[in-house]
This record gives sequence, structure tokens and C-alpha cells, in this order.
Amino acid sequence: MKMVMVYDSHVTDRNNYFIALASLFDEDFAIEWIEELVEMKASELLKAIDEAIESNLLIRKKPGFYYFKDLKKRQVLRDSLPQEERERLHRLISRIMLREIPDDPSATKAAANCAAR
Repeated sequence: MKMVMVYDSHVTDRNNYFIALASLFDEDFAIEWIEELVEMKASELLKAIDEAIESNLLIRKKPGFYYFKDLKKRQVLRDSLPQEERERLHRLISRIMLREIPDDPSATKAAANCAAR
């Protein structure tokens, strides 16, 4: 696992990495989608998300779905990941989006945007 810049001192390095992965999604993201990107226990991911909520990085939209409160902070986290890793992860994200929401035109567009990065 690569470490990325910690944007908020209340979020640990390890958890910051998981939140940086979530920043690759254009809008909301589901915990399950992040779990597919990394091998980790659900409890570790929930801890990372809880820290990010407490630090005002994330907002819970509905059970299991979250979004970034501040798009500038999301971009900083996104940019902290190495380019090659971002490209690889965007390809995985596009597959997740097409599988999870196949009949939604906006999901198809989001998947195409991810694949093109």
C-alpha cells in the first residue's frame, strides 16, 4: 500500500490512503466499491470513513454511501495518488460503475469518463 499526503491531521496516513481512493469517484461512492479496490477488512474501512466524517472530509448520504464535503479537498487527495495508480484504479472504477448501475445513463457516462483518464 502506498502512502499519500495527509490532508487533515486528524486522519491517519493509512486511512488517508483509503479516503484518497474514494476521491477517484466523481460523485458519491459506496463502501463496497472501495472494498473492491483494496484488500482490507470492512472494519478498517469503516474506521477510515468515520475519521473522515469527524474531520469534515466526508458526509454520509445514506447507509453505505458517502460524498466529499469539499471538492477542493477531494481533488488534493486525488492528485496525491501517483498517476499510474490513478489510471489503473479508474479502469477498475469504470467496471464497477457499469456493473453496479448498468441501466443508468449517468453511470455509463461516469464509467466512460473514468476509463478515459
